[in-house]
Amino acid sequence: MDSILKKSLPKLQTIMEDVIHYVDVDYEVTNPKTGPGTSPWTTRTRSTIMKNERAIANAYRLWLQGGKFDYVRRPNFAGFFDNQLNDRFEFDPSNEGGVAQALREESAAKWPDIQIVDVEVKCRFELRDWWVRVTIADRNTLLTDTIETSMPGII
Repeated sequence: MDSILKKSLPKLQTIMEDVIHYVDVDYEVTNPKTGPGTSPWTTRTRSTIMKNERAIANAYRLWLQGGKFDYVRRPNFAGFFDNQLNDRFEFDPSNEGGVAQALREESAAKWPDIQIVDVEVKCRFELRDWWVRVTIADRNTLLTDTIETSMPGII
């Protein structure tokens, strides 16, 4: 004897895919390697798979602006700004280039489908924050997006 929910699963799946257009986002951005001789615990980086043409840019934006506990499945995962930025760089205009370079390197390592077109970093003492404008291009769709955000700096 099947439950009502179990009987309704195919219909619910169709509604989620065709009506709601639900996509479960893999925020971990990793998947297991497969093939002979590989451990099931070994992972390789890949990009987030979504259907919308702006999906990768939006996922990148979430990572860039995300903080600890923003990701339900990975509560200790943090985006670029919340990933010990103030521990790595003293809050000083002389470190603007270093923050920009770190953003380029971490983006390249974690987001192979994103090309960084331009990065601008400002240490704004009057507001006590790091301000960043990053222009990205999705390597698959060739769409570009500019993201402006800021993070409190520690003086």
